[in-house]
Amino acid sequence: MTLLTTTTRRRQNPDLIADMLYEKNQAIEDLDFDRAELIYNEIQKEVSRRAEDDFAKIKLKISELIKPIQKNYINSINQLRDERKQKDTDNHADYMMKTASENQFHMKDITNIEEEKENQISSVEIDLTEYNQLISKAKTEAISANFDNARKLKEQAETKRISAENNVIEELTNQYNDRIAEANSKHETYLKKLLQNYYESQRIINDDYESRIKSLQKQMKNDLSIIFEKTEAETKALSASKEDSKKMIDFLHEKHKTIENQILNEEGISIKDNDTTNDTVFITEHRPTTSRVPKTAVTARNLYLSTPRRSLKASTSNNIRSMTTRGKLTVPKSVFF
Repeated sequence: MTLLTTTTRRRQNPDLIADMLYEKNQAIEDLDFDRAELIYNEIQKEVSRRAEDDFAKIKLKISELIKPIQKNYINSINQLRDERKQKDTDNHADYMMKTASENQFHMKDITNIEEEKENQISSVEIDLTEYNQLISKAKTEAISANFDNARKLKEQAETKRISAENNVIEELTNQYNDRIAEANSKHETYLKKLLQNYYESQRIINDDYESRIKSLQKQMKNDLSIIFEKTEAETKALSASKEDSKKMIDFLHEKHKTIENQILNEEGISIKDNDTTNDTVFITEHRPTTSRVPKTAVTARNLYLSTPRRSLKASTSNNIRSMTTRGKLTVPKSVFF
């Protein structure tokens, strides 16, 4: 009896291994051990070939099953990143708007205080009793032809008048400077509060983003576990040799572990299309963008220098400069941890 080639017999009989086992047993019964060995070797080749075909199908199946999970994960990550970016932008814009509004309000308050001080100085009544008394004496001396004494008394009167005016101006200036200092202190405190609120809002945005990222990771890990557990069960059920079966199971475990590690690192997974021979997993990073934060808080001095207005007294300008130097707030380049 002529032994047909495996390829020919495979085309003729899909249940090839069962027939070959029967022929091997028959050869043993006929004591034709050479033929039995030949058939046995053919059976082993066929089993290995089928195992290779099955493993190739499993690899392709894994790739196809992972692709939709991968796509959903990456889309979800990108959506979260877009939402996060928009929230960062909105939070930044809200902070800058409130800061600018507070600076405008503060400058208006400072200007009003300065104008009130000037009006008060121009309208205040100065006590000129001593001045008038000295002037009266000077006139009396002049009438008596004591012009030297008259001139001295006049100079004394002018000195008293200037001193009285300066005392009133100094007292009023001190009062209004105290009001300006109080306004500056409130302004600085409010700016710091705005900055603290900005940081707190950013922290909430960050925490929400991280929480949703972890939720996506957990869901994807669960989906992957289901796929690999099912595939492993199918692999164990194949009629492959123990060595081939173990090799495939080890491959599945390693691939599963690799992909999970990538998820834990917040990285998206990208697998080559129809890649059944090269089992390399190609990585594309999907990390959150750095939060957009204000580099420097807007200060009253910025507004003071950029807003047209009539000239203020030097004392007020110095107060504003002093306030803005102390109160300038600098924000770190990144709030995001």
